[in-house]
Amino acid sequence: MVEELTIKGARVEHEAYDLASGDEVGLLDRIEAKLGVPSRLIHNATYERHVNTENFTTDILRKHYMVNNEGVLGLTFAFIERYQQAGHQDGRILFLVSGGADANNLAYIATKGALIAITPALANGVGKYGIAVNALDPGPTDTGWINEELRQHLLPLFPYNRVGAPEDTARFVAFLMGKDGAWVNGQHLHVDGGFTGR
Repeated sequence: MVEELTIKGARVEHEAYDLASGDEVGLLDRIEAKLGVPSRLIHNATYERHVNTENFTTDILRKHYMVNNEGVLGLTFAFIERYQQAGHQDGRILFLVSGGADANNLAYIATKGALIAITPALANGVGKYGIAVNALDPGPTDTGWINEELRQHLLPLFPYNRVGAPEDTARFVAFLMGKDGAWVNGQHLHVDGGFTGR
């Protein structure tokens, strides 16, 4: 993907990063050295393990929290600080989230729910710096993890009778990150083709 984007003229760097590491300052230092101070932050990484009322433990919840909340918000606030220092005036923060009523995904839903909850308050707090903050739920998206059995289960839950593709989400993310997306702020957006399986 990096090579493909580079061929198209984009300035791209890639690094594997553990959101639970607490090294957000180091990460931003490395990004700044290679690409300059960023004005866009998209949180697409996540930690997820199925857990229900029978096997839920605080240790499992803590593992989700370390990545989905502490890691994400630590990086978010470090980003905001760099953004302010650079004097940027047109910023974006986007949390990729999901929810629903899946009784086998309690820890994931709880920690993603915290990001949904903080979105309007954070948008209110950083709006004075020109940063728009949103949470985006793309619904089930076939990035390679959906097998045929699951696909057949999901299809009736999509009005278009097809499962979401990465391009569906990418097009809307591109809109939010662009100039025309600036007025969308503080929202929990369901961009999922009308998925009814929540």
